[in-house]
Amino acid sequence: MNIVVDVIVSVGLYKPLGIAGLIIGTVAANAVMTALQYHRLRIGFNGTLEGAQTMMITARILAASALLGGVSWAVWSILDHLLGGSLPAQIVSVGGAAAAGTAVYARAVLAMRVPEAHQVSRLIRTQLGRA
Repeated sequence: MNIVVDVIVSVGLYKPLGIAGLIIGTVAANAVMTALQYHRLRIGFNGTLEGAQTMMITARILAASALLGGVSWAVWSILDHLLGGSLPAQIVSVGGAAAAGTAVYARAVLAMRVPEAHQVSRLIRTQLGRA
């Protein structure tokens, strides 16, 4: 369906608008595809997509990601300043930054009660025999 809409609109608008007609055709096809996917998802999820909950979880993940980025950059910057720019020093700096950022992210998503974070935590604890 997407390709059919793209071809029809693009061919119809190419003569009067040139390249802009092709772009409009692609945009129209993407809009149709999005609407059809939305309709199909609503059917698959019994009429509800839980948009408010999805937006809240997305906001929490974005906040945790911002913390991850900030902590990682700060740790890297401090370690880079202290250790210098040699290859072993950079390995320690980047590794330390990655570890610190990951730890902060994990704590943040667990503290903000992101359901998937708790599922992953349980899975890891089960695999390690600490369930």
